[in-house]
Amino acid sequence: MHQNTYSVDLLSNFIKAQGNYRVELIMDKFDVDNINKEFKDYSEQQSAVTRVIGDKQIAGNVIFEWQWLKISTL
Repeated sequence: MHQNTYSVDLLSNFIKAQGNYRVELIMDKFDVDNINKEFKDYSEQQSAVTRVIGDKQIAGNVIFEWQWLKISTL
């Protein structure tokens, strides 16, 4: 698994430029209650523990919109 800070369009276009590939981005599914419980349990022990507000995962001042990148040949 890799984490990147590139835009979705930049990453998709780069992969497609490497050959005949289809790029599909799939939004991550997560359990809000589990993430927020962990936030409650660990927020005093370390900084930037992830929590969920609305449908976004937030750690410190960073908002994460996790997606899976599926690459297939055409």
